[in-house]
Amino acid sequence: MMPMTDGAVDQEVMPDSGPDTILVDNCDVDGGSIDGGDAGPPSSCTAMFNFESPAGCGLYGATLGVSTNPSATAGFMNLRHSGLAACGRGSMAVDVDFDLDTRTGGEIIIPISQTGTASYKGKTLSISVMATADGGNARFYVYLIAGGLFQQILSVPITTTWQSYSVALPVPDAGAGSADNVMSISLEAFGRGTIYKGTIFVDELDVKSSIDGGAGDALPTDARDGGAADVRDAPAGS
Repeated sequence: MMPMTDGAVDQEVMPDSGPDTILVDNCDVDGGSIDGGDAGPPSSCTAMFNFESPAGCGLYGATLGVSTNPSATAGFMNLRHSGLAACGRGSMAVDVDFDLDTRTGGEIIIPISQTGTASYKGKTLSISVMATADGGNARFYVYLIAGGLFQQILSVPITTTWQSYSVALPVPDAGAGSADNVMSISLEAFGRGTIYKGTIFVDELDVKSSIDGGAGDALPTDARDGGAADVRDAPAGS
C-alpha cells in the first residue's frame, strides 16, 4: 500500500511464496460452462481483465489490500462483481467510506506473477473507472508492484461517469525498470482530506502491446482466438 502521492514513489514489498500464476487474458470468451463459466453469450469486451463473468475468472483473484498503517486500507470494503459496466455485462466494484482519521484510503491487489516474471515494458495500460459520487479531492491511482517496488503510473479524479485512461509503460517519472518484473497491479484511492462515501467501479483493465504499425504489434495467440488456446487463465471462482 502506498501513501497518498501524485509523484513516482518506490516502496519495498516482500515477494510472495505462492504459486507463480500469470493472468494474461479475459476468461469469458465462449459462454461455455468449463471451469465454472457463466454459460452466457460470448463477450465482445477483449480487455485482459474485463470482469464479465461473476463465475469463472470472476475478479481474477483480486483482493482487498492490507497495510501496516490500517487507516490507509480500511476505506475499501465489500469487493465484488457488479452488473454495471463500461463494456459488456460486468465490472469490479468496491464500496468506499473515507473519513479524516481511521479510513483515509483503500487498495485492491490484482495478482499478475507472484515470482515477478511478467514484463509490461513497451506496453500500454488502459482502464475505465466510475463512481456513484464525485470524489472531490479524492483520487484513484494505479500502481505496478514491479521489481519489489510500488511504481505509480496513473493518478485520476473520481467521477460519476465512465472515464477511460491509458498510459504507455514505463512512465518516465517511474524509471526505465518500472514495468519489468511485475508481480501485481495495485488499484488505490485516497481521500486527500475529503470525507467520501460511494462505490467505485473498475472495468476494461488492459495491458497490451503499444500500436505503432510494426510487426511487434501482433498480440500472441490467446483465449480470444476461439481455437485450441481458448482456455481460462485463472482458477474457477477466483
